[in-house]
Amino acid sequence: MKILLIHYRYYEVSGPEKYLFNIKNALEELDHEVIPFTLGYHKNKKSKYEKYHPEPIAQEFHLNKAKLSIYDKIQILFNSFYNISVYNSLSKLIRIEKPDIAYVLQYTTKLSISPLIALRKNNIPIVHRLSDFNLVCAKNTLFRESSVCTKCLKSDLFSIKHKCVHDSLAQSLSYFLIRKFQNILKFQKLFDLIIAPSNFTIKTVKKAKKFETTSFLHLPTFYERKFDEIATVKNFDSSFKKLCYVGRIAEDKGLQLLIEAFQILSKKKLKIQLDIYGDDTNGFSTQIKNQIKEYNLTNINFKGYVPNRKISSVFESYDFSIIPSLWYDNMPNSFIESCRRKTPVICSKLGSLEELIEDGVTGYFFYPINGQSLSSTILKLYTQTEEEYHKMTEKCYEKILSITDKEAHLEKLLSNFEKILNEKTN
Repeated sequence: MKILLIHYRYYEVSGPEKYLFNIKNALEELDHEVIPFTLGYHKNKKSKYEKYHPEPIAQEFHLNKAKLSIYDKIQILFNSFYNISVYNSLSKLIRIEKPDIAYVLQYTTKLSISPLIALRKNNIPIVHRLSDFNLVCAKNTLFRESSVCTKCLKSDLFSIKHKCVHDSLAQSLSYFLIRKFQNILKFQKLFDLIIAPSNFTIKTVKKAKKFETTSFLHLPTFYERKFDEIATVKNFDSSFKKLCYVGRIAEDKGLQLLIEAFQILSKKKLKIQLDIYGDDTNGFSTQIKNQIKEYNLTNINFKGYVPNRKISSVFESYDFSIIPSLWYDNMPNSFIESCRRKTPVICSKLGSLEELIEDGVTGYFFYPINGQSLSSTILKLYTQTEEEYHKMTEKCYEKILSITDKEAHLEKLLSNFEKILNEKTN
């Protein structure tokens, strides 16, 4: 099968790119031909198909870091509605390479709706995979003013009212008009199937009226089995607990709750350590560091950004990892990586995370209202016996193996590809 794999960049940054390269390699191992299509960023990995990849206006992915002329900004705005260069490049690729089906990851305003139009015009079936809530939310996260916000499920107009895009009225209005343009074209009907790693994500997106009749498939992220071979038995210390957070350092990730919890725990004189891994050079990181300094929390350390290839090994050194998300996290990779290393997770009882843990068996939940609930949950770690802890490490490992099985993922994905192709043929 010739599979067109579409994503707006072709270099490793975060979870979607990890899946991009994992699925490409997995499909090629089964002798499928995978044809990547993306924008021509200089950071991209090499590909024999890069001649089809159109140059972006700016090489900086995040445009706030790019030096742009007025003409560049106008051109980027028009391309966000409909990118003719992307349409022409993809149409040429389709004409010459003749793919059977397209697997579309993230496209948003970077590629615009134009690849979907090119695919549909050439009668190429489209399967889209969701990594967040970009189909229904201007911010992609359903998160605003420190809490979950689902107003855009009812109307995109709320994105203007609340200035959801970078707190800018102009950018929020642009987003609204782009979405309006897509709705006029009935973009949701261009997809033959939408895949999401979480049942919760599917249920949430389907609350938007335009997606009520869209076909969805729940398909959790898969991971390579090679990691299983190096998951070892954890050391146990009943009096000292070593915890970690690995991920994006931002308000929606709930780091402020984590700091509040440690401030509460500091009064109990416990032996406990927290290491935070992630890019700590942004404004929110500075805010969190100031909070740590104010509370004099000397047992919290910032470890900086960790490349994807090294993240998995980080978890081995910790008793538990923590995911204190305030938004509807869509099966975060940090959860999978942690459990793969037999490191149970303490996480928010919120959104897709509720699907992943059996409280007290494979990990622990807390209610993401304030630091008190999280601190109370952390205190439970000191009442665990060694036998109970090791049983939890094994249970979380077994569960994540069953959820993220590579062969099951590929079988389900490819059987749905074949089903769609057969329906198109008949």
